[in-house]
Amino acid sequence: MTSIFVAFQTKATWTPNIKLICAIIPLIGSLASTVVLQFKVFETWRLREEG
Repeated sequence: MTSIFVAFQTKATWTPNIKLICAIIPLIGSLASTVVLQFKVFETWRLREEG
């Protein structure tokens, strides 16, 4: 997603805010995947559904 976002930027639109967004998008994704893996969300959900 970040690479697509960066691909559509031009020199005129490449501002510090855009740079910050490009750093935050992967950070959010990695934090979300860490939470899912650490708390074993999928295993807990499957266990609850199968009983």
